Formats: sequence, structure tokens, C-alpha cells
Amino acid sequence: MSFIAPLLVVLVALVHIYILVLEMFLWTKPQGRKAFGTTAEFAGQTKVLAANQGLYNGFLAAGLIWGLLQPEPGFGWQIQLFFLACVAVAGLYGAASVGPKILLVQTVPAVLAILALVFL
Repeated sequence: MSFIAPLLVVLVALVHIYILVLEMFLWTKPQGRKAFGTTAEFAGQTKVLAANQGLYNGFLAAGLIWGLLQPEPGFGWQIQLFFLACVAVAGLYGAASVGPKILLVQTVPAVLAILALVFL
């Protein structure tokens, strides 16, 4: 069972790397517009803001990867827990301000990973 927590942390990190790609590089492309339900005009007007958001998602992924690779297990656990909590809070805010889909994409996986880290 010890592989479950790191696997969930990796999955959360991969989701945030994917979000980074969508927001930084595909925001104005059909795939990015479809993912976020935006028009070409809106995407063009908000491209810089989206890239900034994407960068922050990349920081979340980097923090999770740092926690996984940290050679001191106790410190790595703390790092992972901190960044997962950040993801969960960001997901709660996004769900409240943008839409409930974000709760499923960000918060639920982060909370499951937190539970696995704490209890497994």
C-alpha cells in the first residue's frame, strides 16, 4: 500500500503540468478554449493572465515533485502535504468562483492524496 500515496501525488502533479500547458501554450488554441469553455476573443484578451495562472500551476507541480524527490522522507512528506493543501485550497476557490468542475479536477485528487499520505 505504500505506493498509493506517491502515485496519487504524481497524478496531481501531472494534472497541474497539463493545466500549465493548457494555460500557457494552448489558451488561444481550440484545445485550450474547449477545456475552459472560452471564445477566441476572450482567450485573446486574457492570454497573459492565463499564462500567469499556468505558471502558478507549474509551481504547484514542481513543489509536489520536489517533495517526492526529497531525500529526507520526513521533510519530503511535509513538502508534499503543503503543496497538496495549496492545490486543495486553489481548487475550492476555483470551484466557488468559476465552477464545480474544478472541485473534481483539483480538490478531490489533492484531498485523496492527502488522506493517503496521512493514513497509509
